[in-house]
Parts: sequence; structure tokens; C-alpha cells
Amino acid sequence: RGVRKGLNMVKAVVFDMDDTIFYPQLPFERALKAICPLYAGDVAETYRLFRRVSDKEFKRVLRGECDTLTFQKIRFKKTMAQCAYEAVTDEQADDFQSSY
Repeated sequence: RGVRKGLNMVKAVVFDMDDTIFYPQLPFERALKAICPLYAGDVAETYRLFRRVSDKEFKRVLRGECDTLTFQKIRFKKTMAQCAYEAVTDEQADDFQSSY
């Protein structure tokens, strides 16, 4: 009773507190290796930096200073620059995002 026909009810909500169900670093690692195969840095630390850069740079999207596609390029290019990796091109940043 009380549920309209055709609507699905949520049966469960799952919180993955320790990344055992979904490991968010894995797609990042795969994309990084595909685009920057010679990168020798610590991937886990690079991912943490990527998240920090993402959090900071996304504020620009919220303020209307750049669009999402530009943000995606900026966050990867800034991350790799801070890791002292060779200059990343816009094309590489786009390829990374497509892989990610």
C-alpha cells in the first residue's frame, strides 16, 4: 500500500567506508598508465594530489569561471605539473579524461 505501480522502492543503502566495494583509485591508475606510461611516481600519492587539485579547481566551475571540460583538463595538467612530469598537452588531458 502507498506505493504507486511502476515505481521502485530503494531496498538498501550501502556505505563503502573502506573502498572494498568500489576502489576509486583504480580507474585513475589505469588512465594514468595509458596516457603516461613512463610515469614513475607513486600512483597512490598522485591520486591523492589529483583529488586535492580537483576539489580546489572545481570551485572555478561553481563560480562559472570555466566549464567542466576545461576543469577536467586543468586538474590533470596541474596534477602532473606538481609531480614534475613533462608538460601534458590538452590532447593528453582529454585522452586521460576519456580513459578515466
